[in-house]
Amino acid sequence: MSSSTVRPSKNSAFTLIELLVVIAIIAILAAILFPVFAQAREKARQTTCLSNNKESALAMLMYVQDYDEDLAPCWNMNQAGPGDCSNWFNWPMWHSWVELVYPYTKNLPMFQCPDNNLPPIWSGQFFNVRNVGFWPGMGLNYQYLSPTNGGDWCDRVGKNDSGINSPAATVLFAEAGEGENSGGGIVSCVIDPPDGATASSAGRTEGWGGWGIDGVLGPHGGVSPRHSGKSGGNLALCDGHVKFYQTNAIAQGTNWVPTISQSAVVIKDYSTYLWDTDDMGH
Repeated sequence: MSSSTVRPSKNSAFTLIELLVVIAIIAILAAILFPVFAQAREKARQTTCLSNNKESALAMLMYVQDYDEDLAPCWNMNQAGPGDCSNWFNWPMWHSWVELVYPYTKNLPMFQCPDNNLPPIWSGQFFNVRNVGFWPGMGLNYQYLSPTNGGDWCDRVGKNDSGINSPAATVLFAEAGEGENSGGGIVSCVIDPPDGATASSAGRTEGWGGWGIDGVLGPHGGVSPRHSGKSGGNLALCDGHVKFYQTNAIAQGTNWVPTISQSAVVIKDYSTYLWDTDDMGH
């Protein structure tokens, strides 16, 4: 009987060139896909932030219904007399709009943005209603929606809802808090409009300043354009709707550009200006 001859099979394996080609293809795909994944994650954070703005706006609208159609003031404090700001930052004397509308939400993280660079005070036990009230992720358009009571900068009131003639075109909240810190930084619960400096100097409003290269609150008046490559931010309007705006669109109606002085920023077109559409800066 004859036996069949068994030949050993040749082992198949990648050659060095083939292996390098596969590695190169994987590297190319990773370089293409990783930025896409990063953009998708950023878009998800932007959407979460937009939702937070929406919920905060709805909380403000519920407050309005309970308080004779008045918006919550940007802050209130018990004072010794007119012009006395000695209770500034003192607890429990000082309360921001965040604390005033908080009972309608019971959700502190809602007042923050996932993209905000939170200061150290947000860690651990410091995440409480007072600190969130000082440094939320959105600021109130306080110069126009929370005017002074008789010109006293420390004593603010909430604007009556009936006095806002164009609620769908007037900023309620805008993103704030980028770069704020717990060591004396300007509170982020309020933001200044693009013409804030000129409005204050004309005696029309009371505030820190406005937008511009030398602005006290930075070139954006405290607004933090931190989404879509820091090209813009989310706004909540006084009728409760929310929308993402490019930075230039937030300042529309003015001559603002990042390189001019805040004292040079003026309103050019009231029909497109988003911050004070009812009383035209007066």
